[in-house]
Amino acid sequence: MNERGEPRTEVIECDGVSIRFPRATMWRPEASSWSIAAGSRTLVLGPSGCGKSTLALAVAGLIPRVLPGQVRGTVQLRRRDIATLDQTEVSQDVSIVFQDPDAQLFTETVLDEVCFALENRLLPVPQIEDRAQWALAALGLTEHSHKNPRHLSGGLRQRVAIACAVATNPRVLVLDEPTANLDPVARAELYRVLERMPGADDIAVMLIEHNVDDVLDYVDRVIAFDGTGALLADGSVDEVFTQHLPRLLAEDVWLPTGVRAHTRLAETSMSSALPKRAPTRHSGLTAMLRAVGDAGATLAPSGEADDHDGDSAHQPLIEVRNVTVHRGGRRRDRKTVLRDVDFRVAKGELAAIVGVNGAGKSTLLHTLAGILEPSEGDVRVAGRRVRRRGRAPMGLVFQNPEHQFIEVTVREELRGAADPDMNPDERDARIDQMLTSFGLEDAADRHPSMLSGGQKRRLSVGTALIGGHRIIAFDEPTFGQDAGSAAEIMGLLDQLRSDGVTILIVTHDLQLVAEHADTMIVMRDGTVAARGAVGDIIRSSAIEEAGLRLPPLCAAARELDTDHVLSGVTSMRQLERISAPTEVS
Repeated sequence: MNERGEPRTEVIECDGVSIRFPRATMWRPEASSWSIAAGSRTLVLGPSGCGKSTLALAVAGLIPRVLPGQVRGTVQLRRRDIATLDQTEVSQDVSIVFQDPDAQLFTETVLDEVCFALENRLLPVPQIEDRAQWALAALGLTEHSHKNPRHLSGGLRQRVAIACAVATNPRVLVLDEPTANLDPVARAELYRVLERMPGADDIAVMLIEHNVDDVLDYVDRVIAFDGTGALLADGSVDEVFTQHLPRLLAEDVWLPTGVRAHTRLAETSMSSALPKRAPTRHSGLTAMLRAVGDAGATLAPSGEADDHDGDSAHQPLIEVRNVTVHRGGRRRDRKTVLRDVDFRVAKGELAAIVGVNGAGKSTLLHTLAGILEPSEGDVRVAGRRVRRRGRAPMGLVFQNPEHQFIEVTVREELRGAADPDMNPDERDARIDQMLTSFGLEDAADRHPSMLSGGQKRRLSVGTALIGGHRIIAFDEPTFGQDAGSAAEIMGLLDQLRSDGVTILIVTHDLQLVAEHADTMIVMRDGTVAARGAVGDIIRSSAIEEAGLRLPPLCAAARELDTDHVLSGVTSMRQLERISAPTEVS
């Protein structure tokens, strides 16, 4: 039923859908059957590579009409076989936002981009202007309306792509990882925008998303797929995450923070104090932590410091000295994107760079890697000044992995990135090991552009690691990954750090920072607003002052009384140290 009490009709129906791309050995998804009703808001979950993005493309009519692929089964749009419809007919009903927003940006200004699809529908000019201005304002893009989309940050480009889709007022809105490049506040605002769309009660939303916590208050249904793309679970948020939890865990599907915390605590001696159902929302997570503490939990010391401050404790390996970066050729057109940035990173440290979209994070990373030249100040690695045309001082994984692929197969991409001085037999063995470690062995002979978004990210990480760099920088290292792949990548980074490799990451996932990073560098308006040990930064007000939000576990713990045993918890690994008090005889 919709909000008016009327029955909802199915607008998308998939019946036994299997899809295989050229040169692929497996069908993904395989025999997938499900439907989406008008006015429903459906969250789609599943492990990386199961076919979620492929299904999104099929629902938009792009497979096999635009993208090559064999299709078995049927996809119906409003009870009509989508294979029999002209693409123009499909696009009148379905709007899609791709996993990579750059793949759908064409024009020279943000305003033109939003107007483009509306103009193709031959709408009256006043209606085009009204819809475009509403979409720009809703996504916080009005001040950027006359800028070239390609000159914006990755997060702002993603907002442009979303604005283009919502402006068309579609019957079906397909969003493939729409918040992957958005900061936490922008993520929350996006769902408020979707709720305010004209006719939102009748629009079917199909949402593929890994940032589960932020979306749970927006969606009314969850469907989850297993590794083959077959339906694993279908129901309300609470039904799926409680009744199907063992299967979801086995398939490495992302789970709400409350469910993950409940799972960790269930393995401790305080399991009897837990609620029977894992909390899926923030208030339930706070209540669960309070109940565990009230039941007499103790928090054992870890045996090592939870927080590290490499900025002062060790000799710095990376030194950023009063760096300012201007963009734009002529002096009157120049924009200052970094201003007086100054910090140090010690050898073997994992430093996280965080901030809202447009704060200068990626620009800073590119400056450290020697891709951009500072207008003022300098960057030094191991005492040597980094120069733009000099030897790259570090391995770099770009925000968009496709920007660094140059070979025609996955195997050749890894071979080209390997240390040229490595013995050929050792190199080939290392490549095979990398393919297996990242689950890419079946894709070794495929073109990198034909991989799923998660597979592309794993390949980009592999190309940085196989080069043998002792400093590696990652722009959103877990972008597009399922829970298992993200854990493997971060586990690998932890191992590299223990081996003395220095790691820099730019990320919007502050829970990931709390779990793995030593220090945090908070960017705001192109400057360093705060830097220091992760725990110190989280316990301060620096995160909120920079326009960010605390990750769910940290936020829930902060709501407890200051003398509560769990009030200072910031990471999941700390929950493993919780135990019942020892009785004294």
